[in-house]
Amino acid sequence: MQTRFKKIKSLRKISKPTAVFDLTVDRNSNFFASSQLVHNCSYACKYCLPPKTKIQMWNGIKKNIEKIKEGDEVVSLNTYNSLLIEEKSIVQKIMSRATEDLIVIKTKNNILKLTPEHTIFTTRGWIEANKLNMHDMMISPYYSKSNSVSKWEWSRIESISRAKTSGKKIVYNFECQPNNNYFAEGILVHNCFADSFRSSLYTSFFDNPKEIGIRHCRPEYFRAEMDKLMPYRGKKIDGPELNKAISLQIPIRLGIRFEDFLPIEAQKGISLNFMQYLSDIAYPIMVNTKSALIGREDYVRALADNKGGAAVHMTAISSDGILNKKLEPGAPSFEKRMLAVKALTDAGVRVVARIEPFMVFVNDDPYYVQKWIQGVREAGIKHITFDTYSYSASAPGVERQMEMEGIDFRRMFLLMSDSQWLGSLILGEFMKMMKSEGFSTSTFDFGNSPINNDEICCSVSDVYLPLGGGFSYGNNMIAARFVRDNGPHPVTWGKYNAFVEERGGWLSETLMQEVNWAQGIEPYGRDREGNIVWRYIESSDFRLEMLENLVR
Repeated sequence: MQTRFKKIKSLRKISKPTAVFDLTVDRNSNFFASSQLVHNCSYACKYCLPPKTKIQMWNGIKKNIEKIKEGDEVVSLNTYNSLLIEEKSIVQKIMSRATEDLIVIKTKNNILKLTPEHTIFTTRGWIEANKLNMHDMMISPYYSKSNSVSKWEWSRIESISRAKTSGKKIVYNFECQPNNNYFAEGILVHNCFADSFRSSLYTSFFDNPKEIGIRHCRPEYFRAEMDKLMPYRGKKIDGPELNKAISLQIPIRLGIRFEDFLPIEAQKGISLNFMQYLSDIAYPIMVNTKSALIGREDYVRALADNKGGAAVHMTAISSDGILNKKLEPGAPSFEKRMLAVKALTDAGVRVVARIEPFMVFVNDDPYYVQKWIQGVREAGIKHITFDTYSYSASAPGVERQMEMEGIDFRRMFLLMSDSQWLGSLILGEFMKMMKSEGFSTSTFDFGNSPINNDEICCSVSDVYLPLGGGFSYGNNMIAARFVRDNGPHPVTWGKYNAFVEERGGWLSETLMQEVNWAQGIEPYGRDREGNIVWRYIESSDFRLEMLENLVR
């Protein structure tokens, strides 16, 4: 078949409501529509099971996956609880697609076919089927005569193989809540929840907010629970970390792993209720978001009126609208986020622009970087934080969909995440460029923590500390800065621990193993317990030394 390029003769917008459809296809991810080559829908669930796979239902029967429907009740497991409690989950949405790529997992009592990306619960946690090995053990329920679970069994994998298929087969999956898992052929598997590509960028919540829904407690409940904690405020105590955090008045943070300001929040006001509660008792709050809802008047007032201090981290990875639509479909545009930011800064709320992740060759185009700088500056932002792509984003589905969007994920990820020290060095140069533009910069990247403008990674310590707020100084970022502040003088862990305790924080047992590299930090010797003693030499940077050795 010959292909020819044709000129576009006209473009027009259809303003009336029109039904539209799309396909999900494998391999080339495109098809011909009206003789024009178009891209397919890239949001298909990658976790799927073939027809006749038996799903364990809550009523004790087993049902073929192709016959599962919305509202069905399935057996799931609360994997966040060490007791592994059996719970009922409700099917929210059904999905299907075509594939010819299946893996067969066999244990002593179970045989399961599934797509390579489908994750299974093992003694190592959730593992993709194509990354399992013969040492892995999977959990299965043991049922009594009454069909209730009497105990859990761990079964060792006996074989892993590729399924023989004759052409493409329709495969299925579903979303279920509250637990995002179910039993297929007696093996605990993950449901199709958030697309791994979008979730790696924390934007899957905007993709399908209706399906993901809103997670919350009743306001009366969380207010009562918070009231129980408030007596610890400002008191020097030894006890559970939560109570100690309240005693130090460490800011309560919204939006760490979930977007709290989806469209449904505009209707329900659950987060707003909580923000108003914290404002009423003058307890410090910090918000992470990509949503423009935070700029609505009632949300602005809940933050601006909080006498304990308030700050917002607004994630904005680029000013390139086309790139943002690829990486953050459904999320507010850069311009809308900046309008929300302007409303906050005009009201006196500290807003920190957050570039997370910083991706070399992706969101570092000079034109859009300058446009980004102009946009955040006009919105009243003076502080920026950065981080690189989380290493957990190495899932095959992330790379595949990045490449479908025309992004060379492998090159970017190799430099920024696989080569952690090199990614740290590249990010450090980007930070220095932003500093030259007059911004205060900080990062969560440990290698660059010595050059942070703020000893707290989040560019907010000057907001909370004068108002009585606090932080735990027992973390690797502050440890690196403590070594730096002592210059060439050796620093022992005992000295740092005394510094932390003086400020009321606590030191984790694993910290001494985590703090082992950063710009300018060098090992000096060992203390009596065998722990490394560190010192700071400004001219030293092992990252540059490694790069020089690499290019020789």
